[in-house]
Amino acid sequence: MSEGSYIPIIVSFIIFALSTIIVIIGWGKIYLNGRKLASRSEVMTLKSSLLNKIDSLESEAIEFWAFENPKEAPSQDKCILFTKVFSLRIHNLAIEISYLYDLAKISSGHSKELARLQRNITLNMERASNIEVDDRVEKITQISQKALEIRKGINDSLISKFKFIEP
Repeated sequence: MSEGSYIPIIVSFIIFALSTIIVIIGWGKIYLNGRKLASRSEVMTLKSSLLNKIDSLESEAIEFWAFENPKEAPSQDKCILFTKVFSLRIHNLAIEISYLYDLAKISSGHSKELARLQRNITLNMERASNIEVDDRVEKITQISQKALEIRKGINDSLISKFKFIEP
């Protein structure tokens, strides 16, 4: 065989090798993109669950403080029980929010807001029947504001992380 007959074989081999490399690189990109999408989906599912839990906690706290007259106020034993229940739920929210932030690989700054929410919900709960209506209205407003700040903080941190594109 002459030198000229090896050139088409070498060119064919190079084209085959380059095609194979390009296909492997493409598969790698698709795989990594799929992992990112799965991770984002998991984060968004967890975020949605957390926002629902915050809404539920806020609603129950407002319902607790929204009695009209002292006769409708919960007993002191029930108030102490509610204090523990709300504290545990907020503690569980803190754990879940930390998990969400770890999963999304972003730093968290939610502990102060959760502590303020817990304070707003549980402060003076054991003497709820003695608190004036105006003070309870103020407490309900504070609870709503803190819950809104927490929801906004979660949304903002995830939006800045994933940089969603507006439709």
